[in-house]
Amino acid sequence: MTSAALLIGIALLASPSARPQLLVVDGSEDSPCRPAPRAWSPAAATDRATAAAVSEDLRRYFAGLSAQFTPVLDAAWHGHVRFCTDTDEAKVLEALAVLVVQPPPDASLSESGLPGGAEQLLAAFSGRALVRVLEAVQPADPAEADRKFAALQVVRKATDR
Repeated sequence: MTSAALLIGIALLASPSARPQLLVVDGSEDSPCRPAPRAWSPAAATDRATAAAVSEDLRRYFAGLSAQFTPVLDAAWHGHVRFCTDTDEAKVLEALAVLVVQPPPDASLSESGLPGGAEQLLAAFSGRALVRVLEAVQPADPAEADRKFAALQVVRKATDR
């Protein structure tokens, strides 16, 4: 009986409908949002957060301060983030780009030179908008230039899929 319940629980957690969705919106509840992407499920539970809150979660994650996977990071990790406006998207993408190229001092770096977990988040947020934002980041030294190059490769590869 217990093993059956465990299997059902795992199946529910693994199902796409159980994955969290996040609506990034800085306006009021009545603010019109741009159309939802095809993968967005109106029936799924949706958390709301401001662009500033998402940016702060990303900063804390790369600084090693996020001991738990927050709803913001969980939705981002699975690519279930919807931006209400272009401004909301620009704020989050700019924060992500700067944090990846110029990570906090306590960030752990992967073999690629990017902060740990950056590849997954870059792929989840990939698109032409993120390419433009990354291209605008000005590296201060050769290590930052290498991280910028690596980040652009990840985003372009994910965007081409």
